[in-house]
Amino acid sequence: MEAKSSAREWGLLAVALLALNAALTFASVWPTFWIRPTLELSVEIACLLLALAGWQHFRGGPSRVLLGTCAVLFVLLVFGHYGAVMSHSLYGRDINLYWDSQHLTAVAGMFAKVAPSWMLFAVVAAFLLLCAVIYLVGYWALRHIARVMTTSAGFSVVGSFALVTVALFTVQRLVPVEGHVTFTMPVTQSYAQQARLIRTAWNAGSVESHLGPAPELATGFRNLAGTDVLVMFLESYGSVTYDRPDVAAALTASRAELDDAIRDTGRSVVSGFARSPTFAGGSWLSHLSFMSGMAVRDPGTYDILMTQQRDTLASLLANKGYRTVGLMPGIRLEWPEGAFYGFDALLDAPRLDYRGPEFGWWRIPDQYALAKFDALEFDRQPRAPLFLLFTSINTHLPFLPTPPYQPDWQRVLSETPFEASEVATSLAQQPGWHDMGHDYAQSLAYVLTSIAGYLRKHDGHELVLAVIGDHQPASNVSGENASWDVPIHLIADRPELIAPLLKHGFKEGIAPARPAVGDLHEVLPMLTDALDGDAATDVLRVTVD
Repeated sequence: MEAKSSAREWGLLAVALLALNAALTFASVWPTFWIRPTLELSVEIACLLLALAGWQHFRGGPSRVLLGTCAVLFVLLVFGHYGAVMSHSLYGRDINLYWDSQHLTAVAGMFAKVAPSWMLFAVVAAFLLLCAVIYLVGYWALRHIARVMTTSAGFSVVGSFALVTVALFTVQRLVPVEGHVTFTMPVTQSYAQQARLIRTAWNAGSVESHLGPAPELATGFRNLAGTDVLVMFLESYGSVTYDRPDVAAALTASRAELDDAIRDTGRSVVSGFARSPTFAGGSWLSHLSFMSGMAVRDPGTYDILMTQQRDTLASLLANKGYRTVGLMPGIRLEWPEGAFYGFDALLDAPRLDYRGPEFGWWRIPDQYALAKFDALEFDRQPRAPLFLLFTSINTHLPFLPTPPYQPDWQRVLSETPFEASEVATSLAQQPGWHDMGHDYAQSLAYVLTSIAGYLRKHDGHELVLAVIGDHQPASNVSGENASWDVPIHLIADRPELIAPLLKHGFKEGIAPARPAVGDLHEVLPMLTDALDGDAATDVLRVTVD
């Protein structure tokens, strides 16, 4: 009888440990709010077990008050982990309480206005019930573990497990090794990061010392004279498209098509390389670096800058009467950081309302996004001059399936934008995970062809178009020790708008040349200076010959 009781106690101990660990190591089911278990370990649970073991050794069994306090801490850790996991999965960044809390407050306020009282009650009751369930699970698990530790065998097992887990975590942080045990990111680290962010954001001196002074940007835009300005960031468009021979060869036709479209529509182009602040990911760092003219090389700088009121290309043009639009087909949920840019309109995935066939993880064809922008903004008359920030998605890893290009831009807005055979061929494509160079080139060829078609679509309409790579693709495409350079192409109907950039190292034509003209954030002052130049002043003429 006693043996059976002992076996039951050990079995419940295993259940308790698994429950605590699972609650702090789950991952998301992209792109939903659901979660799935993982095989990772939580160092925070190990630390909590060590604390209980220490209390047991020096003070005896923990009281109900202490266990209840630990259970409350457990609830906070669970919700913190959920927030961090969902932020990474849905927004591709660390959680940012400065922005996300404002978003949650706004959503709660909107819900309170439009939802019936019974629904409000049901939501609040469900949330409280969830908190209670998590609390009770945590309390039960901790109480059972504490009871098992009253025996010498239980104390040794739990204490040794916790000590080894913490030691492994510490060693792996100090000495990277192959085949290591996988730990989930500590939630307390995320909370500490948010505390530092909020403290810095509220301290003007700390912000200034962290960010440095704002760049000097020309704000007159005298040379621009109301011309539409479009900035298109191409996902993973890196210098590998010129440096890797097979990728460069695969892009020859689409680059020629883009070059022909520029020439045939009487436009001019200058190109150059710039050093991206990031590699193989973290596109938002490049977007903010270019748009603000400040070096944003890490999430901490990004988070702090996002709490400030700093000029961006969008805000400067807004001050000149431009309507500013963000075209973000990859954003499916609310994007609170958009308030920093102050867009007059944000065309995200729900707003774009794409109803055609879905292509892979990123669903919406970039060509459709541009066509929808035209329908909603560009083609409206009368209208103010437009500034557009477009972040493409179809060249995102894993690159396939690539949507077919539709020459009929009006049809691409319909519910049947492509022939059924084209869709079937596209969706049959499978990523070549061992060598993705071909897939990468194919996806970029589609985007470059779409931009060429867009220029032809707007033949005779005066504009300035900046086509910018956000970062290099991952090393399985760009290779080892690849540079962080990305191409930039600046296209304009009036050559005098972009000719001043030649003195900064840009070259005439579609092909950039090294050395890089500078870091990506340094390109913005070059561009604003060019657009602010005196239109009557003689400048180098960029030919289209």
